Amino acid sequence: MSFSFNFKTALKAIGKTQSQLAHELDVSENTLSNWLNKGVMPSWDNLEKSAKLLNISVQTLLFGVSDLAETYVEVPEFNIRFSAGHGAMLFEESSATATASYREDWFLKERLNPKRCVRARVQGSSMQGILWDGDIVLINRDETSVIDGKIYALRIGEELYIKRLQKIPGGTLKLQSENPDYDDVTVPVNEDVEIIGRVRDKTGRGGL
Repeated sequence: MSFSFNFKTALKAIGKTQSQLAHELDVSENTLSNWLNKGVMPSWDNLEKSAKLLNISVQTLLFGVSDLAETYVEVPEFNIRFSAGHGAMLFEESSATATASYREDWFLKERLNPKRCVRARVQGSSMQGILWDGDIVLINRDETSVIDGKIYALRIGEELYIKRLQKIPGGTLKLQSENPDYDDVTVPVNEDVEIIGRVRDKTGRGGL
């Protein structure tokens, strides 16, 4: 279920009009309409205020699920290696081999759906300085639109990479490495290039 659907359902349940809620939130009706009808995400402060006025949790407002008794969620870990070198490693196994626990409130603050996140291992040294060989990264599969300078997991043909990306006019991507021993690479965006998701957290020696 979408954020907009969850918002509309909760608003209907408390019997308030959009005008009343906008007044209580101290936002314009046009702003509230964007949240309700266009899926525009409010700020974290407005998310918390909205949830309070709607008598639901932020978790339910964002993801449409009931409040969880536990404060941790499990994220699957796959036996897949993403090269931070020259892309030599491919999928080793397509099924999850383990899970890792994360604080639920971290996902809420980052506005991430934990059900759309996976963990995988980094191999190679091209991202050394941020990501080291053997680090495990958390990949948000909902973030496939490139934001310049952010780190993404991607597939090029049958090879997997984790690189900092930059969009280049004319439909190409620049794959940037942190290690100065590695040159940047430019690739055309076509059916052989798939943005798997954005790297949002890691476990290991480096830091994002």
